[in-house]
Amino acid sequence: IRIKRPNRNFAWIGELFTIRVAGNVVKDFELGSVEYAVDHLGSNLVVVLGHTNCGAVGAAIGGGAEGFIKTITDEIKEAIGDETDGYKASCLNAENSIQKIKENLHMADGVKGVGAIYHIEDGHVEFMKWINLWNKFVYEINEIIKEIHFKLTGNKEEINLSSSSKNKDDNIWKFSFLT
Repeated sequence: IRIKRPNRNFAWIGELFTIRVAGNVVKDFELGSVEYAVDHLGSNLVVVLGHTNCGAVGAAIGGGAEGFIKTITDEIKEAIGDETDGYKASCLNAENSIQKIKENLHMADGVKGVGAIYHIEDGHVEFMKWINLWNKFVYEINEIIKEIHFKLTGNKEEINLSSSSKNKDDNIWKFSFLT
């Protein structure tokens, strides 16, 4: 975890069960650790916390890793496919890891698993569930605008609605009519 010590003072000793592994890859040892935290310690939230500017993700994108590091980058490459954007690749990798945990472990009722990205530039954390909801919202608004545009003009131009910024707090929208 690349969180500076003062930012982790929100939890007391024993309140967080932390598993650290380069690239957030999930294999048997990590699954066993998560299983222990959930089944024996009563953890009810599993977070796979990736981060921006991740060296392991960057190495997977760039290729050429050797030795044992290659086993990590190969696993990440499987999760990110041909993605070359580091931020998007980190999101895909965190989501893939949380999906593997959900598929391989029986998560009792009340236990949740979510992927997240820690932004090392400013310290904020983005939870994938909210990113996915945001993308769904943008898609649905786009479909509504297409329908309104067609009813007003009779023209079936392709309309795209997207946020002009990665920062969803900006509330800046960009409409483009592609013909």
